[in-house]
Amino acid sequence: MSLLLSLVALLGAAVQAGSDPAQEAIDAGILAGKQGDHRKAIEHFQRARRAAPDSPQVLFYLGVAESKLSGRELRAIAWFGAYLTARPDAPNAEAVRKQIERLQASQQQTLERLIQLAEEAGAALNASGETSLYLCSAAKMWGEAGNVPAALKALDRIRDDYGKKTWKQDALASIADSQAAAGDHAGAKRTADSIQDPKEKAKALVAIALHEAEADGIAAALETAGRIENVELLIDALIGIARVQAARGDRSGAEKSLKRAEELAGKPGTASNGESPVPAARKEILEEAGKRPLKNAAPERLRVTDWTELLDDSDRRNLHSLNLPEFLDLPGHLASLPPSKDLEIAVGTALETAGRVLGGRRRVDACLKRLEPKK
Repeated sequence: MSLLLSLVALLGAAVQAGSDPAQEAIDAGILAGKQGDHRKAIEHFQRARRAAPDSPQVLFYLGVAESKLSGRELRAIAWFGAYLTARPDAPNAEAVRKQIERLQASQQQTLERLIQLAEEAGAALNASGETSLYLCSAAKMWGEAGNVPAALKALDRIRDDYGKKTWKQDALASIADSQAAAGDHAGAKRTADSIQDPKEKAKALVAIALHEAEADGIAAALETAGRIENVELLIDALIGIARVQAARGDRSGAEKSLKRAEELAGKPGTASNGESPVPAARKEILEEAGKRPLKNAAPERLRVTDWTELLDDSDRRNLHSLNLPEFLDLPGHLASLPPSKDLEIAVGTALETAGRVLGGRRRVDACLKRLEPKK
Protein backbone atom coordinates (compact mmCIF):
# COMPACT_ATOMS: atom_id res chain seq x y z
CA MET A 1 0.00 0.00 0.00
CA SER A 2 1.37 3.45 -0.91
CA LEU A 3 2.42 5.91 1.77
CA LEU A 4 -0.52 8.13 0.87
CA LEU A 5 -3.08 5.34 1.21
CA SER A 6 -1.58 3.85 4.37
CA LEU A 7 -1.38 7.18 6.18
CA VAL A 8 -4.80 8.23 4.99
CA ALA A 9 -6.18 4.94 6.31
CA LEU A 10 -4.70 5.72 9.70
CA LEU A 11 -5.94 9.27 9.56
CA GLY A 12 -9.48 8.23 8.90
CA ALA A 13 -11.92 9.22 6.25
CA ALA A 14 -13.58 12.06 8.11
CA VAL A 15 -12.29 15.58 7.60
CA GLN A 16 -12.37 17.83 10.63
CA ALA A 17 -15.57 19.85 10.60
CA GLY A 18 -15.28 22.00 7.53
CA SER A 19 -17.21 23.12 4.54
CA ASP A 20 -18.23 20.98 1.56
CA PRO A 21 -15.89 22.95 -0.71
CA ALA A 22 -13.00 21.86 1.49
CA GLN A 23 -14.01 18.20 1.24
CA GLU A 24 -14.47 18.46 -2.51
CA ALA A 25 -11.01 20.00 -2.86
CA ILE A 26 -9.48 17.26 -0.70
CA ASP A 27 -11.17 14.55 -2.79
CA ALA A 28 -9.89 16.19 -5.97
CA GLY A 29 -6.39 16.40 -4.50
CA ILE A 30 -6.37 12.73 -3.50
CA LEU A 31 -7.51 11.76 -7.00
CA ALA A 32 -4.80 13.91 -8.62
CA GLY A 33 -2.22 12.32 -6.33
CA LYS A 34 -3.33 8.80 -7.28
CA GLN A 35 -2.95 9.82 -10.92
CA GLY A 36 0.60 11.00 -10.25
CA ASP A 37 -0.11 14.72 -10.73
CA HIS A 38 1.24 15.88 -7.39
CA ARG A 39 1.51 19.55 -8.37
CA LYS A 40 -2.18 19.57 -9.21
CA ALA A 41 -2.87 17.76 -5.94
CA ILE A 42 -1.09 20.55 -4.07
CA GLU A 43 -3.25 23.14 -5.83
CA HIS A 44 -6.40 21.32 -4.70
CA PHE A 45 -5.15 20.91 -1.13
CA GLN A 46 -4.24 24.61 -0.98
CA ARG A 47 -7.79 25.36 -2.11
CA ALA A 48 -9.05 23.12 0.69
CA ARG A 49 -6.83 24.99 3.13
CA ARG A 50 -8.34 28.31 2.10
CA ALA A 51 -11.82 26.85 2.64
CA ALA A 52 -10.94 25.17 5.97
CA PRO A 53 -7.85 26.96 7.34
CA ASP A 54 -8.06 25.22 10.72
CA SER A 55 -8.19 21.67 9.36
CA PRO A 56 -5.14 19.61 10.45
CA GLN A 57 -5.97 17.02 7.80
CA VAL A 58 -5.31 19.50 5.02
CA LEU A 59 -1.83 20.09 6.45
CA PHE A 60 -1.27 16.36 6.39
CA TYR A 61 -2.37 16.00 2.76
CA LEU A 62 -0.10 18.89 1.73
CA GLY A 63 2.81 17.12 3.40
CA VAL A 64 2.07 13.91 1.51
CA ALA A 65 1.78 15.69 -1.83
CA GLU A 66 4.93 17.79 -1.38
CA SER A 67 6.89 14.72 -0.28
CA LYS A 68 6.33 13.25 -3.74
CA LEU A 69 8.22 16.06 -5.48
CA SER A 70 12.00 15.99 -5.63
CA GLY A 71 13.65 18.88 -3.80
CA ARG A 72 10.61 19.70 -1.67
CA GLU A 73 11.63 17.66 1.35
CA LEU A 74 11.87 20.65 3.68
CA ARG A 75 8.43 21.90 2.67
CA ALA A 76 6.95 18.43 3.21
CA ILE A 77 8.62 18.21 6.64
CA ALA A 78 7.15 21.61 7.54
CA TRP A 79 3.60 20.55 6.54
CA PHE A 80 3.93 17.34 8.55
CA GLY A 81 5.35 19.33 11.47
CA ALA A 82 2.35 21.66 11.31
CA TYR A 83 0.04 18.66 11.30
CA LEU A 84 1.71 17.10 14.36
CA THR A 85 1.63 20.47 16.11
CA ALA A 86 -2.11 20.69 15.51
CA ARG A 87 -2.73 17.03 16.37
CA PRO A 88 0.11 15.61 18.50
CA ASP A 89 -2.14 12.70 19.50
CA ALA A 90 -3.22 11.85 15.94
CA PRO A 91 -3.61 8.09 15.32
CA ASN A 92 -1.01 8.26 12.54
CA ALA A 93 1.46 10.45 14.46
CA GLU A 94 4.11 7.73 14.65
CA ALA A 95 3.87 7.04 10.90
CA VAL A 96 4.19 10.75 10.17
CA ARG A 97 7.25 11.06 12.41
CA LYS A 98 8.90 8.18 10.57
CA GLN A 99 8.12 9.86 7.26
CA ILE A 100 9.77 13.04 8.55
CA GLU A 101 12.89 11.01 9.35
CA ARG A 102 12.93 9.57 5.82
CA LEU A 103 12.52 13.03 4.34
CA GLN A 104 15.37 14.35 6.50
CA ALA A 105 17.65 11.58 5.18
CA SER A 106 16.66 12.39 1.61
CA GLN A 107 17.18 16.12 2.15
CA GLN A 108 20.61 15.44 3.66
CA GLN A 109 21.63 13.60 0.50
CA THR A 110 20.43 16.49 -1.66
CA LEU A 111 22.30 19.00 0.47
CA GLU A 112 25.50 16.97 0.39
CA ARG A 113 25.34 16.76 -3.40
CA LEU A 114 25.08 20.55 -3.54
CA ILE A 115 28.03 21.06 -1.20
CA GLN A 116 30.10 18.49 -3.10
CA LEU A 117 29.31 20.33 -6.32
CA ALA A 118 30.55 23.58 -4.79
CA GLU A 119 33.67 21.93 -3.40
CA GLU A 120 34.64 20.33 -6.70
CA ALA A 121 34.08 23.56 -8.61
CA GLY A 122 36.23 25.40 -6.09
CA ALA A 123 38.99 22.79 -6.26
CA ALA A 124 39.04 23.06 -10.06
CA LEU A 125 39.90 26.77 -9.99
CA ASN A 126 43.39 27.45 -11.24
CA ALA A 127 44.12 30.00 -8.54
CA SER A 128 45.42 28.87 -5.17
CA GLY A 129 44.02 31.76 -3.12
CA GLU A 130 40.48 31.54 -4.49
CA THR A 131 40.58 27.75 -4.34
CA SER A 132 41.47 27.83 -0.63
CA LEU A 133 38.75 30.34 0.13
CA TYR A 134 36.06 28.31 -1.64
CA LEU A 135 37.24 25.04 -0.11
CA CYS A 136 36.96 26.64 3.32
CA SER A 137 33.44 27.86 2.51
CA ALA A 138 32.48 24.34 1.47
CA ALA A 139 34.07 22.94 4.65
CA LYS A 140 31.97 25.28 6.82
CA MET A 141 28.85 24.04 5.05
CA TRP A 142 29.88 20.42 5.51
CA GLY A 143 30.27 21.16 9.20
CA GLU A 144 26.84 22.73 9.53
CA ALA A 145 25.37 19.86 7.53
CA GLY A 146 26.76 17.49 10.17
CA ASN A 147 29.38 15.79 7.99
CA VAL A 148 32.58 16.63 9.85
CA PRO A 149 34.77 14.04 8.02
CA ALA A 150 33.82 15.64 4.69
CA ALA A 151 34.55 19.08 6.15
CA LEU A 152 38.03 18.06 7.26
CA LYS A 153 38.65 16.32 3.93
CA ALA A 154 37.80 19.55 2.09
CA LEU A 155 40.29 21.46 4.25
CA ASP A 156 42.97 18.85 3.52
CA ARG A 157 42.73 19.84 -0.15
CA ILE A 158 44.16 23.29 0.62
CA ARG A 159 47.69 23.54 -0.73
CA ASP A 160 48.82 27.15 -0.31
CA ASP A 161 50.44 28.21 2.96
CA TYR A 162 48.41 31.41 3.33
CA GLY A 163 45.15 29.48 3.07
CA LYS A 164 46.33 27.01 5.68
CA LYS A 165 47.34 29.76 8.10
CA THR A 166 44.24 31.92 7.74
CA TRP A 167 41.04 30.63 6.14
CA LYS A 168 41.57 27.04 7.26
CA GLN A 169 41.86 28.16 10.89
CA ASP A 170 38.65 30.18 10.59
CA ALA A 171 36.90 27.20 8.98
CA LEU A 172 38.00 24.86 11.77
CA ALA A 173 36.54 27.28 14.35
CA SER A 174 33.26 27.29 12.42
CA ILE A 175 33.23 23.48 12.27
CA ALA A 176 33.82 23.26 16.02
CA ASP A 177 30.90 25.66 16.53
CA SER A 178 28.65 23.46 14.37
CA GLN A 179 29.69 20.33 16.26
CA ALA A 180 28.95 21.96 19.60
CA ALA A 181 25.60 23.25 18.34
CA ALA A 182 24.71 19.67 17.39
CA GLY A 183 25.59 18.48 20.90
CA ASP A 184 28.97 16.91 20.09
CA HIS A 185 30.92 18.94 22.64
CA ALA A 186 33.77 16.43 22.89
CA GLY A 187 34.22 16.37 19.11
CA ALA A 188 34.08 20.16 19.01
CA LYS A 189 36.89 20.36 21.57
CA ARG A 190 39.02 17.95 19.51
CA THR A 191 38.51 20.17 16.49
CA ALA A 192 39.35 23.27 18.54
CA ASP A 193 42.55 21.60 19.74
CA SER A 194 43.62 21.17 16.11
CA ILE A 195 43.45 24.92 15.46
CA GLN A 196 46.91 26.47 15.30
CA ASP A 197 45.90 30.13 15.31
CA PRO A 198 45.48 31.19 18.98
CA LYS A 199 42.67 33.68 18.36
CA GLU A 200 40.65 31.30 16.17
CA LYS A 201 41.09 28.57 18.77
CA ALA A 202 39.83 30.97 21.43
CA LYS A 203 36.79 31.82 19.26
CA ALA A 204 36.01 28.13 18.93
CA LEU A 205 36.27 27.60 22.69
CA VAL A 206 33.92 30.55 23.32
CA ALA A 207 31.33 29.00 21.01
CA ILE A 208 31.70 25.60 22.66
CA ALA A 209 31.37 27.06 26.15
CA LEU A 210 28.17 28.89 25.23
CA HIS A 211 26.64 25.78 23.65
CA GLU A 212 27.53 23.80 26.78
CA ALA A 213 25.88 26.44 28.93
CA GLU A 214 22.71 26.32 26.82
CA ALA A 215 22.68 22.54 27.24
CA ASP A 216 22.56 22.90 31.04
CA GLY A 217 26.26 22.24 31.39
CA ILE A 218 27.31 25.38 33.28
CA ALA A 219 30.16 23.60 35.06
CA ALA A 220 31.49 22.25 31.76
CA ALA A 221 31.05 25.66 30.15
CA LEU A 222 33.10 27.35 32.86
CA GLU A 223 35.77 24.67 32.54
CA THR A 224 35.95 25.22 28.77
CA ALA A 225 36.06 28.98 29.29
CA GLY A 226 39.03 28.44 31.59
CA ARG A 227 41.00 27.19 28.57
CA ILE A 228 40.55 30.46 26.66
CA GLU A 229 43.86 32.31 26.63
CA ASN A 230 42.60 35.45 24.87
CA VAL A 231 41.40 37.64 27.75
CA GLU A 232 38.89 39.72 25.78
CA LEU A 233 37.29 36.58 24.33
CA LEU A 234 37.27 35.01 27.79
CA ILE A 235 35.32 38.05 29.01
CA ASP A 236 32.83 37.53 26.17
CA ALA A 237 32.45 33.87 27.17
CA LEU A 238 31.83 34.70 30.82
CA ILE A 239 29.25 37.33 29.91
CA GLY A 240 27.50 34.80 27.66
CA ILE A 241 27.50 32.18 30.39
CA ALA A 242 26.14 34.72 32.88
CA ARG A 243 23.34 35.52 30.46
CA VAL A 244 22.34 31.83 30.36
CA GLN A 245 22.60 31.51 34.14
CA ALA A 246 20.36 34.54 34.68
CA ALA A 247 17.83 33.29 32.15
CA ARG A 248 17.66 30.01 34.09
CA GLY A 249 17.04 31.84 37.36
CA ASP A 250 20.57 31.39 38.75
CA ARG A 251 21.20 35.01 39.70
CA SER A 252 23.98 34.09 42.12
CA GLY A 253 25.84 32.13 39.46
CA ALA A 254 25.40 34.97 36.98
CA GLU A 255 26.84 37.41 39.51
CA LYS A 256 29.91 35.20 39.99
CA SER A 257 30.53 34.92 36.25
CA LEU A 258 30.13 38.68 35.80
CA LYS A 259 32.44 39.38 38.74
CA ARG A 260 35.13 37.22 37.17
CA ALA A 261 34.64 39.01 33.84
CA GLU A 262 34.89 42.38 35.60
CA GLU A 263 38.13 41.38 37.28
CA LEU A 264 39.61 40.42 33.91
CA ALA A 265 38.35 43.60 32.26
CA GLY A 266 40.06 45.66 34.95
CA LYS A 267 43.48 44.55 33.80
CA PRO A 268 45.29 47.18 31.68
CA GLY A 269 44.89 46.81 27.94
CA THR A 270 42.35 44.00 27.99
CA ALA A 271 39.26 45.91 26.82
CA SER A 272 39.07 47.97 23.64
CA ASN A 273 39.32 51.74 24.12
CA GLY A 274 39.87 51.12 27.81
CA GLU A 275 36.13 50.59 28.33
CA SER A 276 34.86 47.50 30.11
CA PRO A 277 31.87 45.78 28.48
CA VAL A 278 30.85 44.25 31.80
CA PRO A 279 28.84 47.07 33.48
CA ALA A 280 26.46 47.42 30.54
CA ALA A 281 26.18 43.63 30.25
CA ARG A 282 25.53 43.32 33.98
CA LYS A 283 22.69 45.85 33.84
CA GLU A 284 21.09 44.18 30.82
CA ILE A 285 21.46 40.60 32.12
CA LEU A 286 20.25 41.20 35.67
CA GLU A 287 17.40 43.47 34.58
CA GLU A 288 16.21 40.78 32.20
CA ALA A 289 16.58 38.19 34.95
CA GLY A 290 14.25 40.24 37.13
CA LYS A 291 11.54 39.89 34.49
CA ARG A 292 11.66 36.08 34.72
CA PRO A 293 9.99 35.08 38.00
CA LEU A 294 9.84 31.39 37.16
CA LYS A 295 12.99 29.33 37.25
CA ASN A 296 13.36 26.97 34.29
CA ALA A 297 10.11 28.27 32.79
CA ALA A 298 8.83 26.17 29.90
CA PRO A 299 9.66 27.54 26.42
CA GLU A 300 6.89 29.10 24.39
CA ARG A 301 4.65 26.43 22.92
CA LEU A 302 5.07 25.68 19.22
CA ARG A 303 2.17 26.92 17.10
CA VAL A 304 0.90 25.83 13.69
CA THR A 305 1.58 29.36 12.46
CA ASP A 306 5.28 28.90 13.25
CA TRP A 307 5.29 26.33 10.45
CA THR A 308 2.92 28.01 8.03
CA GLU A 309 4.83 31.29 8.23
CA LEU A 310 7.85 29.43 6.84
CA LEU A 311 5.74 27.93 4.06
CA ASP A 312 3.71 31.00 3.13
CA ASP A 313 6.54 33.55 3.24
CA SER A 314 6.49 35.15 -0.23
CA ASP A 315 9.08 37.83 0.51
CA ARG A 316 11.89 37.16 -1.96
CA ARG A 317 14.20 39.30 0.16
CA ASN A 318 14.10 36.55 2.77
CA LEU A 319 16.84 34.31 1.42
CA HIS A 320 15.66 31.35 3.49
CA SER A 321 11.97 31.48 2.60
CA LEU A 322 10.63 28.04 1.75
CA ASN A 323 8.92 29.67 -1.23
CA LEU A 324 12.20 30.29 -3.05
CA PRO A 325 12.95 28.21 -6.18
CA GLU A 326 15.55 26.23 -4.22
CA PHE A 327 12.72 24.76 -2.12
CA LEU A 328 9.89 24.65 -4.64
CA ASP A 329 11.83 22.97 -7.45
CA LEU A 330 15.53 22.49 -6.72
CA PRO A 331 16.32 20.29 -9.77
CA GLY A 332 14.49 22.73 -12.04
CA HIS A 333 16.21 25.69 -10.41
CA LEU A 334 19.64 24.19 -10.96
CA ALA A 335 18.79 23.30 -14.57
CA SER A 336 17.53 26.84 -15.23
CA LEU A 337 20.77 28.51 -14.17
CA PRO A 338 22.65 29.87 -17.19
CA PRO A 339 25.69 27.78 -18.09
CA SER A 340 28.93 29.43 -17.17
CA LYS A 341 32.42 28.73 -18.39
CA ASP A 342 33.69 30.82 -15.51
CA LEU A 343 34.40 28.36 -12.70
CA GLU A 344 34.44 31.15 -10.14
CA ILE A 345 30.86 32.08 -11.04
CA ALA A 346 29.87 28.40 -10.98
CA VAL A 347 31.28 27.77 -7.52
CA GLY A 348 29.76 31.01 -6.22
CA THR A 349 26.33 29.95 -7.50
CA ALA A 350 26.69 26.48 -5.99
CA LEU A 351 27.73 27.90 -2.62
CA GLU A 352 24.88 30.43 -2.66
CA THR A 353 22.33 27.71 -3.40
CA ALA A 354 23.71 25.39 -0.74
CA GLY A 355 23.75 28.27 1.73
CA ARG A 356 20.09 29.01 1.13
CA VAL A 357 19.14 25.37 1.53
CA LEU A 358 21.12 25.21 4.77
CA GLY A 359 19.38 28.34 5.99
CA GLY A 360 15.96 26.89 5.22
CA ARG A 361 16.85 23.68 7.00
CA ARG A 362 18.05 25.66 9.98
CA ARG A 363 14.61 27.26 10.30
CA VAL A 364 12.80 23.93 9.93
CA ASP A 365 15.10 22.23 12.44
CA ALA A 366 14.46 25.00 14.96
CA CYS A 367 10.74 24.20 14.82
CA LEU A 368 11.34 20.44 14.93
CA LYS A 369 13.28 20.85 18.18
CA ARG A 370 10.24 22.50 19.72
CA LEU A 371 7.80 19.91 18.38
CA GLU A 372 5.96 18.13 21.17
CA PRO A 373 7.68 14.79 21.84
CA LYS A 374 6.09 11.43 21.27
CA LYS A 375 3.32 10.50 23.67
